[in-house]
Amino acid sequence: MDQLTELTATIDEYLESKSKDPREKVKKLVKQPAYIKLWVFDPDYKKRVSLLQALLADEDPFLADLVLSHFCSGFTDLLKWYKKNGSTTISTNHVVTYLQLFNNLIDTNFHSIKEDLEGPVMSMLYLLDDALVRPDILLVLAHLKQVDKRISDYCEFERTAEYYVDSFLNDVGLQELNSFLYECVSHLIVIFPETVSKYASNESFLRLLTTDISRLTTLNAAELENSSLLLKILYMLSNLCIDESTRNLVHSHYSQLLSKLLTVSFSKNERAQLILTLTALVIVKTWHMPSMGEKSTQLTMTYDIFIAGVITDASTEILDLSLEGLTYLSIKVEAKRMIRNDDDLLITILQLLKEKKNLNLAYGILSILENVTSTKTPDESISKVLEDTEKDDPTEILNFIFHILAHQDLMSSLLALFKDEASTSLVHSSIINLIHNIVIFKETRSIVFEQKGLDILFSHLISTKDNQAQFESQMVCIESVSKILLTGNPEVVVEKYDLIPVAFLVQLVQAYDHQKYQTRYKTIFAMHLESQVTNQAVFEVIISLTNLASVPNMDLKKTISNAVLPSLPNFLISEISSIRQSMLELVSNLSDCPDCLQYVFNWSKPDTKKNYDTLLDLLYHLSTGPSQSAILSFFANASVYDLVADVLVENKDFIHFLSKVLDTQRSEEPIVERTLFILINCGQISTSKLREALPKTFNDVLNEVMRNIRSTELRKLCLEVARLSKGEN
Repeated sequence: MDQLTELTATIDEYLESKSKDPREKVKKLVKQPAYIKLWVFDPDYKKRVSLLQALLADEDPFLADLVLSHFCSGFTDLLKWYKKNGSTTISTNHVVTYLQLFNNLIDTNFHSIKEDLEGPVMSMLYLLDDALVRPDILLVLAHLKQVDKRISDYCEFERTAEYYVDSFLNDVGLQELNSFLYECVSHLIVIFPETVSKYASNESFLRLLTTDISRLTTLNAAELENSSLLLKILYMLSNLCIDESTRNLVHSHYSQLLSKLLTVSFSKNERAQLILTLTALVIVKTWHMPSMGEKSTQLTMTYDIFIAGVITDASTEILDLSLEGLTYLSIKVEAKRMIRNDDDLLITILQLLKEKKNLNLAYGILSILENVTSTKTPDESISKVLEDTEKDDPTEILNFIFHILAHQDLMSSLLALFKDEASTSLVHSSIINLIHNIVIFKETRSIVFEQKGLDILFSHLISTKDNQAQFESQMVCIESVSKILLTGNPEVVVEKYDLIPVAFLVQLVQAYDHQKYQTRYKTIFAMHLESQVTNQAVFEVIISLTNLASVPNMDLKKTISNAVLPSLPNFLISEISSIRQSMLELVSNLSDCPDCLQYVFNWSKPDTKKNYDTLLDLLYHLSTGPSQSAILSFFANASVYDLVADVLVENKDFIHFLSKVLDTQRSEEPIVERTLFILINCGQISTSKLREALPKTFNDVLNEVMRNIRSTELRKLCLEVARLSKGEN
């Protein structure tokens, strides 16, 4: 019996019986490195991996440690063999399977492999030029990057993944494997930006790269087209722009070469188009794109290159790079205008969005649309780097939004993309930001509602509820919902979505109250939202809730009352008049709900009596206007309840003030109507108390009111008040 067969048979026997003797036999065999190496190299890799996983899950931890004690060495040998011989004797799937197993071990058995990472990690790095295994290697490296802190926490083991990457790049540089080095830098900068950008900025690397670029400048067009080194350098320069320091380095050292490449008379083939697209992409990524006068020629050249990559039948890679280039370019106002006026481009990208063949392409398209519909002005530092002094025109943006909303039903495409199971959080956030840009304009909100834009917003809010990583996009989402509801029919909204809008709108009110007044809430969103809720945002949310509260739905009013009115004491004294007024109007619309009245008339709670006193204080001191009208409306609706009317009729100052309102605002029929309703409700509780509280001049005031009003209904109310004030039956 050979060694591999003996090991397999022994393991099978143990896994079947789980008895002590076979376990000891397995331990004895796996102590020998040769057995593990044979195991890892065995062509029947699926069975070997399955057996390994079974042993690692065994109840005896010492058995797992023994297995792993030689695994990293065997795995390293496997990677080195594959690097040397390719897939002639070991299949790519064989290597990928063990890479995936190693990735899992980082989580499940990290303690056992942490001191043996050097061999596997260095061997993986040397395989980065193999496109078939590269994705899995990058996943492993990214996973190791996440546990770097855990690695460095062990005092006896300070060599992290970052350390190995740095060592690897220096080793490759010393070996003068330039083409391979550039490819590795290109891939590793994404995972290890600090380490790789530091390496890419050192003098030896820059000297190496400058020498290679100098050689490239001596080549003619045909030679450049066929240069694999040029493509690898361009890919690397593009990825180096991830880091600000290396982005500036690329601009300062290589901008002349890049500009020169744009003017080369390449052939009309796909490889030449790829070179031009990459060149233009690196240029725009440096953000040094002049916009005025003769300098705008370069902007036009890069724009035309990207457009050709989108609207012509180019490869998916060129299309992807072109969309990325347009995303960077669309930060500039001049480029935004070019995109908004390019019908061929818009037809193409909207159709691509509708087809949703590729989520990377969809994200690129969404990013472009997000940029060209934004009314935000870049901060001063970005504008300076962009050399962008132009201001965008909101009217142009609005007209463009109308155009894309009318074309191929944009919202339907966004909804389908949002519901795609493969969609990422980046795609979702970009969709949410785009909708927010659109509904900034009140003219577009009804269209977004008709095209089921709220379905997208509520889907996002429900799916990300209590997910702190998504709180920023949730805030944007809630702001968009409130803007749509400002102009929407509240009855239609409630009929379609029931209490869903309320559940999320109130969270923004609570978050604002917590941030500004330190009020504590049970909701995670209110307590942990980091971005500041603006005064304008909370004002719009309260107005949206006020509109919803106009619907005769007591469950809805109860939900709003219990979620928002704990904030009432703070909002009633807000120095922001629009917020104070909007809260008063909301309270007015909730005043027929007993849950709302608890926050004003349940005086067993100190804050409640304070709310009552504050409302009266505001009523007495506010000049005529919406706030006074809202408070009177609240008391008119609330006084329908006997307990409330009894409280009010006992307050002589309040009744006296109502007489003053009738005297000074007798021509304001809505004010007169609300005041008369309060007096009638109070009189029905106690005519004697009402008469006692009214001033002696009240009959004269009431007569003057009757002479000034034309409404028959108001005259009837006046007569009823006159009857009650005289104590007539």
